[in-house]
Amino acid sequence: MESRSALAEDPDAWSRFFRGATPIYSDDNVVVFPDREPRAQTHLLVVPRRHIKGVEDLEGSHQQLVEQMVAVGESCLKQQMATGSGQDLVFGFHQFPLRSVEHLHLHCLQPPFR
Repeated sequence: MESRSALAEDPDAWSRFFRGATPIYSDDNVVVFPDREPRAQTHLLVVPRRHIKGVEDLEGSHQQLVEQMVAVGESCLKQQMATGSGQDLVFGFHQFPLRSVEHLHLHCLQPPFR
């Protein structure tokens, strides 16, 4: 993974996210990788390179980023799916106090859940 100035904003969060993970998609704005502890048949995380602590820190200026996170997550999820048509895909963000990491990330899941 190449170094980017955005990663320097919160290197501890990034090291937690990427410890032992191999990204399946990466661009200038987001990185996608499988969840280390999947809760569904297919479970991916879409993480913005820019540090945003959580959903409560999103502003109107983040709309395009969030839309990109969902679009990239859906595309990657459909590529990684073991079976199915993609009709029952689930997308969601953690909200305080139920955050495992202090960095915004989108969960992209294909049931069945585990």
